Amino acid sequence: MKIFLYLENIDIQNDNPNFIALNVKEMKNIDENNFKNKTSWLCQEEIYELKNELKFKSIYHNNIILGVHAWNNQDNSEIEIKNDIGNFNRNLNHSFSFFFDTYNRNIKITKNTTILSKNNPVGFVGLLLASTEGNYHNENIDFKALIKENIEIEKEYNFNHLIPPIEWYKEIIDEYCSIMDPIKLEPLQNQINTLKTQLSNTQANSAKARIQNQLSYKLGQAMIENSKSILGYIRMPYVLSYIKDKHKQEQKIYQEKIKKDPSLKLPPLESYADYNEALKFKEHLSYKLGEALIKANNNWYGGVYQIVV
Repeated sequence: MKIFLYLENIDIQNDNPNFIALNVKEMKNIDENNFKNKTSWLCQEEIYELKNELKFKSIYHNNIILGVHAWNNQDNSEIEIKNDIGNFNRNLNHSFSFFFDTYNRNIKITKNTTILSKNNPVGFVGLLLASTEGNYHNENIDFKALIKENIEIEKEYNFNHLIPPIEWYKEIIDEYCSIMDPIKLEPLQNQINTLKTQLSNTQANSAKARIQNQLSYKLGQAMIENSKSILGYIRMPYVLSYIKDKHKQEQKIYQEKIKKDPSLKLPPLESYADYNEALKFKEHLSYKLGEALIKANNNWYGGVYQIVV
């Protein structure tokens, strides 16, 4: 074990600023009635509906605002920070829970500094502050020059020979996926085949079958089925992605068929005899879970699922 040498003691002085995570409850003129609990599929937070201007307690004066933690699920919302020097604005269209950097190290808190929402109330969680003292490391780094720089590590501290080539990891991962993916997807494929068999003879004459074949219902059903075991939770992202891709492919084929022969187009759901009874399926947990998942994906990533009903 003598090849593993201790590094020499390095005398490093911490010259960073002092950081403060400021919760909204520590602000001035808080209205306790404005606190709400918000939940997404990733987190649950207590937020403050920012309707009026909030100011800072004197103990936070002279600190700099680095970023804001907020929650928003409305269009055309905006948060504004104003101080003696100027103001900072940020549009928050459908961002849900997130933290954004102000990219401005000049927003110093004074007795006149306020934070407020414009157009619509914004869910406000807190801020990240830093003291004015300390090194903010604002120097510009020439990354191109850094790439060309020849950095040599002393032999006694160089352990690169212990790290295998990165290509090995890729080969191992690819081999693992080629073996495990069919195994993970087999239960799902069995479910889909069974469902297709059940629907094949009834879809043309049943609104229930049509709704069960919608992406919302299929995603929600898969979420419920795979939440019954730890293995199911692990494979759930693969399963949901597979269902989405498979559904998209099926709808593409359907569109191509009706383009060639319009008579194959399925009639409106309202024309089926079981339409009113079929609407109850949209109240099922399966449908609501899938619908919530699609909505969250559209809001966060701008994804679009084409669903033929």
